[in-house]
Amino acid sequence: QENRELQERLMVSEATVQAQAEQLKEYRDLLSESLRRACIKEGQAEEGKCATWPGKYNSLIQAQARELSHLRQRMREGQGVCHILTQHLGDTTKAFEELLRANDIDYYMGQSFREQLAQSTALAQRVVTKISGRKEHFLIQTHSKSLCLRQRLEESIRTNERLRQQLEEKLPTTGRDGGNVAFHT
Repeated sequence: QENRELQERLMVSEATVQAQAEQLKEYRDLLSESLRRACIKEGQAEEGKCATWPGKYNSLIQAQARELSHLRQRMREGQGVCHILTQHLGDTTKAFEELLRANDIDYYMGQSFREQLAQSTALAQRVVTKISGRKEHFLIQTHSKSLCLRQRLEESIRTNERLRQQLEEKLPTTGRDGGNVAFHT
């Protein structure tokens, strides 16, 4: 439940930051176009020579810079939350794997736990990718793939062990001679 709440908060925060960043970019573009038109009307195409440039728009530029700094800070906070969430999911995965190995839990229940953990890890990866905008999530993907492979290997080992036990139960006990099995027909 706590993971879901953290994930929801993180997704909402990430979406808000993304939307605000887009609005800020659009506003900046509109402002630049408006400034360019004002300079052209005055007959001065260069921004440095335009009489309206320094005084009229300086406060707007400073306000945009503050807003951009604030958005960057929120993105860093979101990345931090993603990192904590990823660590928490990794620890949770390890704990569940140990629990599943230590107890004789129903196969389907164990598989359900594994699937839920894999979905949570995938969600964390998507959020990290969206927030960072970079390929820093490579290590997380590698870790997730290794967990998946490990789960498949463990399941294969358990299946082989069950089959071995079933075969041993079916073999006649009198027919075992030092590893050689004699079948009598």
